[in-house]
Amino acid sequence: MQTIWIIDHYSSEPKYGGISRQYDFARELGMRGYRVVVISSSFSHFTHRYISKKNIKISQLVKNIHYVYIKTSSYVSVK
Repeated sequence: MQTIWIIDHYSSEPKYGGISRQYDFARELGMRGYRVVVISSSFSHFTHRYISKKNIKISQLVKNIHYVYIKTSSYVSVK
């Protein structure tokens, strides 16, 4: 089984809100027999909160699809 990594700082699972483009892409690839790992920041740019306070959080959605959240710095918008 081939593994595909999708790296997107802003991606998250649908339950955390935001755009689900990478999730949808990963789901399609998973149904076609690929193992997919989506690597993303644990800071949600949609909610401005951390998905996890851990340095690394691994979430298995289905057999072939995993999300890896890496703790990054938050940010403050400057107006």
